[in-house]
Amino acid sequence: MRLCPFRGVRLPIAGFLLTARGKIAMELYHRAFFYLRAGYMRYNPGQTWRLTSCVDRGVSMLFGIRSLPNLLGLFRIVTTPLLVWLVLLAEPSAYLWAVALLVIMAASDIADGKIARYLHVVSPLGIFLDTISDKIFVTGALIPMVQIGMLSGWVVFVIIVREFVVSGLRSFAAAEGVVISAGKLGKQKLVVTVIALVWALLSANAEAGGLFATLFGGALRPLLALWPFVIALAVTWTLVSGVEYLWHAWPLLRQGWTPRSTSKPS
Repeated sequence: MRLCPFRGVRLPIAGFLLTARGKIAMELYHRAFFYLRAGYMRYNPGQTWRLTSCVDRGVSMLFGIRSLPNLLGLFRIVTTPLLVWLVLLAEPSAYLWAVALLVIMAASDIADGKIARYLHVVSPLGIFLDTISDKIFVTGALIPMVQIGMLSGWVVFVIIVREFVVSGLRSFAAAEGVVISAGKLGKQKLVVTVIALVWALLSANAEAGGLFATLFGGALRPLLALWPFVIALAVTWTLVSGVEYLWHAWPLLRQGWTPRSTSKPS
């Protein structure tokens, strides 16, 4: 097999190498030769260049089906600025797009764990992304809703502080060699919070004269007007689930209350 298609080719004009186009051609030639020698590329006569070896494995690792849970977690983080922008637009159509994106994010958060279990895969990066991504996109919806006057700052304060407390408890428990698993209320919290946020955004769409203002002859407007009660339910659920975490971690916290000596007494 002939490794290099350029072997035996001579440039008809020696001065061509001194031109900008000639320099680019030589640079491409040297890079192709390097990749051939390193085993990163292969050339077959009559075929195109093909990436091989660690490049193939790297592409498969990044975009293969086994990396789908990680990609879903990354998707939720990357698209959060778009969610913030849509809510800040404060327009009827933007509210609907924000609802659609929020539902997709929540669905991907529920699906990635099931996909990982189905594929029997787990990675430290996947655990990290799954831990922070839901907090990021929920916060990305809450903060702009406060800025446009839709929610009280206390609502966001309670929800964010709860996340800080739970994350701190898990870190403290991990340092002690203990794993605090999410309780039943903690797993349901995200679903309840997303439902409350979607309810509030649909109500904002109706109040701004959007689609839900006239849908079914406006019959949905009284139901959507109940969104403050749904937000209150989400805040209550958040607090109760936080108390559940504290309850499970209380023996560890009580044990760690007594200061420990960092050095032996002389």
